[in-house]
Amino acid sequence: MEQEVFSVVGYQYGQFEEKDGPNKGNMKSYVNLFVLQDMSGEQSDKYHFCGAKALKVPCTDPGVLSDVKLGSHVNLYFDSKKRVTFVRAIPAAK
Repeated sequence: MEQEVFSVVGYQYGQFEEKDGPNKGNMKSYVNLFVLQDMSGEQSDKYHFCGAKALKVPCTDPGVLSDVKLGSHVNLYFDSKKRVTFVRAIPAAK
């Protein structure tokens, strides 16, 4: 199976304070990667598409982003919770 290719357009990470629930007041870390994904599927008379869609994908930790370069094309590898665990850059064609 061919690995899907994404275009990196941004990322963010940091901490926020939980406002509700049993962990109220605790700091929680977050890491997000923003990518573009080519639209795909079967077009029909009821479903049409063109271009790419933007996705916000959670990551396991900031280290996942260490080699990420904006504008690069990458393969993403996910854990069982659908969080990115590894980003592999795809070399540019010459």
